[in-house]
Amino acid sequence: MTVSCRFIGGGIVGAFLAGRFSDPFGRLKVIGAGVVIFTVGATVMVAAINIPMLYVGRLISGIGCGAVANNTPLYLSEISPANKRGRYTSLSNVMEDLGFALIAWISFAFSYVNTQASWRLIFACQYVGSIILIIGVNILPSSPRWLALKGRDRDCSKVLAKLHANRDEGDPLVKAQLRQILTAVKDEKDAERRNGWLELIRPGPN
Repeated sequence: MTVSCRFIGGGIVGAFLAGRFSDPFGRLKVIGAGVVIFTVGATVMVAAINIPMLYVGRLISGIGCGAVANNTPLYLSEISPANKRGRYTSLSNVMEDLGFALIAWISFAFSYVNTQASWRLIFACQYVGSIILIIGVNILPSSPRWLALKGRDRDCSKVLAKLHANRDEGDPLVKAQLRQILTAVKDEKDAERRNGWLELIRPGPN
């Protein structure tokens, strides 16, 4: 199994775990945890003295990236206005692809460095993303839908007002969005009580 395959395998694990922990702990906390995990992985790779260390570091980085990639579109969709939700969510995928392209060009540039520093500096580039994301998760508001899921209706209203109405909780749009979110959360909780994972494979009506 190559170094790249371990990253992909870790990403699958990270995405699955992020999906399980997103509701209990919140979108931003899971994203933040993912950032910490892939920063640890990057550090292991930068400090690697043999191939097994690269394997381990790449696996850890994959887990962290999988967690971030799973929760970022979800978070964006829950804080975005309805008329721009698709645009912002799609932008996440576009930026991810641009990041892959950028690191490919950076790798090409470092291929002309004829020392071990070449590949170590490539892995160290992950620290730039880590810093940006850590700042982001500490200044961005929690997901309104997650707050409603936790019964924090007042906090949900405050975040909606901050995002869409210049902090005016009396704005009709904020009130309408709050009602919509609370209704959707209630309906989903009722559906979860009635149905389980077997619903995914149970035959539907003809």
